[in-house]
Amino acid sequence: MAKRTIGYVELEWKCPNCDTKNPGMQKTCTNCGAPQPENVQFGLGEQQGLIQDASKVDQAKKGADIHCPYCGTRNPGDAQNCSQCGGDLVGGAKRTSGMAVGAPAAAPSPAPAPAAKPSFFRLWMLLPVGICILAFCAVFGFLALRTEKTTGTVESVHWEHIVLIQELRDVTRKDWEDRVPRDATILSCDLEYRTRQPVLDDSPRDNPVANATEVCTSELVDQGNGAAEVVETCYYEVYDHSCQYTVEEWQQVDQSVAEGNDLSPYWPDVRLGVGQREGERRVVYTVRFQTANGIKEYTTDQENIFTQFQPGTTWTLEINALGGVVSVQP
Repeated sequence: MAKRTIGYVELEWKCPNCDTKNPGMQKTCTNCGAPQPENVQFGLGEQQGLIQDASKVDQAKKGADIHCPYCGTRNPGDAQNCSQCGGDLVGGAKRTSGMAVGAPAAAPSPAPAPAAKPSFFRLWMLLPVGICILAFCAVFGFLALRTEKTTGTVESVHWEHIVLIQELRDVTRKDWEDRVPRDATILSCDLEYRTRQPVLDDSPRDNPVANATEVCTSELVDQGNGAAEVVETCYYEVYDHSCQYTVEEWQQVDQSVAEGNDLSPYWPDVRLGVGQREGERRVVYTVRFQTANGIKEYTTDQENIFTQFQPGTTWTLEINALGGVVSVQP
């Protein structure tokens, strides 16, 4: 997102000697004359309008003030020698700068973003939930991966072959207008927020595409000299037409099923009506084993595996801690 400077505002400091509030760029207290302390804390004043005085703007741009290492006098950021004692300022301490001051200021914008409601949610609140999820996954993984072997005798088998029957029918969908199928019938369209697009430069900006709105917020950045830079951040909220439409799609309307309790599965005789077609084919092969711990079921979708399970034959089953059959070996 593009950032640009829209001006400077003067901050405020409180005299520790008499509690008088002073303009941020005032180096001595207007009431008692005490010097602005080295550890002064600047804050927002009642008036936050942009500085119009050209000399003050130039002073704000000079960056953090420098404290004279000899007499402590506060000097402009570009000064080489102290204005009070003439000492060299090379070793002088610069005040910290670059921090955001107070709450973000409202920046002039043709379409300001709505103020966000305060949220009481904090990221740390998710920590107990995350720990519980990890514990559950660890226990479940342990039970699922822990296995033991047992012997099972094939008690019975069952197979099921399913053929889905489809038919073209009108369905209602919703999507962006540029994604609506060409053969669809549009019912209605409404403008809805679709995406955010960055502002790439500081040149005069027009909406990059139709139905885009520029949204700007700003913050005050402490310059370390009693002034704050008003930095504006902007992006585009792009709206687009979201449409409801109807289109013909193949829908499941019926199914043909063949099933049995032997090892000779076959597909059902499918009878199609006008405008119908065969859809997906599905298989379910189930084998029931009698074990020392009761009946255990094993399922597969592989016919060549299923047909090996002759009733009465004995197999070695690998069973997990949840009681599920993981694998079967002769």
